[in-house]
Amino acid sequence: DDNDTSQTTLCDSLYYTETDFVDLINAEKIQNSHNLTIISLNIANIFSKLRSFKVFLNNITTTKNKPDVIIVVETHISETKNAGYTAVELQNIIPGYTFIHRGRKCKNGGGVGVFISKELNSEPEVLQLASFKEESFENITIQIPNLISTNQNNRKKNLIIAAVYRQPRDTNHNVFA
Repeated sequence: DDNDTSQTTLCDSLYYTETDFVDLINAEKIQNSHNLTIISLNIANIFSKLRSFKVFLNNITTTKNKPDVIIVVETHISETKNAGYTAVELQNIIPGYTFIHRGRKCKNGGGVGVFISKELNSEPEVLQLASFKEESFENITIQIPNLISTNQNNRKKNLIIAAVYRQPRDTNHNVFA
């Protein structure tokens, strides 16, 4: 039966609360040391939730399981609002990760970011593939070079990650059509 969710896996992109996700990781004893792990969170103000975010990461990270890429939306970081962090401090706000973000210029709220594990040993690059439109189509696209093995002559492919935030209102649906 296609509607049976009793055999759901993490690959099914379900929504979880922080507690539910931590419980799932611990109950299933999920170990993912051979695959790339990407999680996405609506953080709703990274500065006010920074301590909780670090605790959450600590609770889901083990020696055999650590998120490689963490996408966060609604960072509330703007060009003028960064809670007193310098650009370098903000880039290293979570130990073991490089943080790259785009925020609004005019209004508060919104914003997107990507944490990339330094264990990937790759220098991420921001791509300008889509226009950032405040309150409509807030996005950042990151390329991580030479990350994906192809098993063809030891060649590796680049990984491209796109983080997108759409403010929840009815007037901006046409941007996503």
